[in-house]
Amino acid sequence: MKKTARSSVLASTAIANTAFDTTATPTHWRYFLYARKSSEPDDRQALSIESQKKELLERFGHLQILEILEESRTAKEPGRPHFERLMKRLENGEADGIIAWHPDRLSRNSVDAGRIIYDLDRGKLKDLKFAQYNFENTPEGKWMLAVILSQSKYFVDKLSKDVKRGLRAKLEMGWRPGVAPIGYLNNLADHKGLRTLVPDPERFALVRQMWDLMLTGAYSPSRILEVASAEWGLRTVERHKIGGSPLSYSGIYRLFTNRFYYGVFEYGGQLHQGRQQPMISEEEFWKVQELLGRKGRPRPKTKRTFAYTGLMRCAECGCMVTAEEKVKRNRTNDGVRTYVYYHCTKKKRAVRCAQPCLENRVLEEQISRVLQTVDVPEEFLQWARHYIKELRQAEESENGVKRENLQRAYSSTGKQLDELLGVRLRGLIDDNEFERKRLMLLREQAALKTQLDDPAAQTKLALERVERTCEFATNLKIRFETGTIEEKRIILENVGSNLLLRDKILRFEPIAPFHHFQRAGEKSNWRGIVKDVRTFCLEAREEFSVPSIATVPES
Repeated sequence: MKKTARSSVLASTAIANTAFDTTATPTHWRYFLYARKSSEPDDRQALSIESQKKELLERFGHLQILEILEESRTAKEPGRPHFERLMKRLENGEADGIIAWHPDRLSRNSVDAGRIIYDLDRGKLKDLKFAQYNFENTPEGKWMLAVILSQSKYFVDKLSKDVKRGLRAKLEMGWRPGVAPIGYLNNLADHKGLRTLVPDPERFALVRQMWDLMLTGAYSPSRILEVASAEWGLRTVERHKIGGSPLSYSGIYRLFTNRFYYGVFEYGGQLHQGRQQPMISEEEFWKVQELLGRKGRPRPKTKRTFAYTGLMRCAECGCMVTAEEKVKRNRTNDGVRTYVYYHCTKKKRAVRCAQPCLENRVLEEQISRVLQTVDVPEEFLQWARHYIKELRQAEESENGVKRENLQRAYSSTGKQLDELLGVRLRGLIDDNEFERKRLMLLREQAALKTQLDDPAAQTKLALERVERTCEFATNLKIRFETGTIEEKRIILENVGSNLLLRDKILRFEPIAPFHHFQRAGEKSNWRGIVKDVRTFCLEAREEFSVPSIATVPES
């Protein structure tokens, strides 16, 4: 009958315990008491250091104990500092023996095990006292000690191999090992080792809003962190010893550079396709990387934030338009006024640009006049919402049953994949059979996913974007004139394109789909406007994303 590693250790310990030490311990022998607890999973069932010390002192307190050494480190590799110091002091003759809970507290590797046996052979180490094992310094006792130490090493090696095999299987299934990043949770309802990752109902939407703010280009990561922590009350998941606190500054940059959020993850230096629900699209991820800087490094901080830098170009030389702040004093009443001027950077030395600067107030008046042409009244928004609801209900009644069946079948294949992995880990099928069935289920799942991502699903998404676009265009001019610097930038960035500045005049046209709202002056055009915007959203797919109305709040 095949025995497990742990049962073999217990069996050998039971055999050793039948040979009790019949020789009396010399009263002049001196001992070191060594207590160790590892953070490794295989040691989580062992007694804590305090419990080890308590029981060992109760049992061997009558012996001459020179010092108690404590170590919180794994013994599967040599190099533990306190154990090294203990062995050197024994070799120098400072003590005669060691007291420990079990031989596996002293060693789980071949180097330290051999060192203990060798010091026993040389007489540098005269005695070993264990609470769970009786040792005699005889050839038979040293042989049994070597068996116990070898089995401790075997248990660690086998466990490591089993864990790595389980990790490989989990990666093949598309699940990222380890603690889920913020916005997701490890599904504790699944079996240990097979746990999936699911959206965190408390934090998923908040983290998505953080990505939305970053995508606008108007918020720095530190500002987003401030908004999420102070205004939204976002906190990390509270665990046994950590969590329940706001994200750190390094945490916010890890969030915005983590590919996990668009459906893939990195593990072992390789990228893997994940099965978790993506929070963002891949296009949105790389847009954020561009905003952060090369390879995800944070962009340099500026002393002053200007609303429209990086959006406009000089129409004469093609350079970007920058801004600067000027402070002017009124000599009559000692008043101080601050002005912001936009002007060409004039970085092209071969071109002598003669374009003058433009004051911020005049620039915003020009932007307001263009926005007025696509501004829609509240009445249009209410009508559009009602019309979109009718369209959505018609499509849902037609495609709801079909999609429900497809979704049920897709979820079923996912469960079958999880169950197949469990069968493999229990050794009920071999690797070839597992791989054959896994590929068959993955092909079936891919086919179902293609049917789920059909035009009907895209139409539903398009209607949601149409509604958000109508919300964004409502009272656009008023929100621009009364908004903050960040809000003004969001509006101009989403509505305008190819912004050129020449002779103190900013020229730009509303981009699609906002140019359709220029016909909103007559009610007879409203149905056509919604249809045109819907067509655009269907064709644009993931490339088009307008901020939610909550991102740019009404004043």
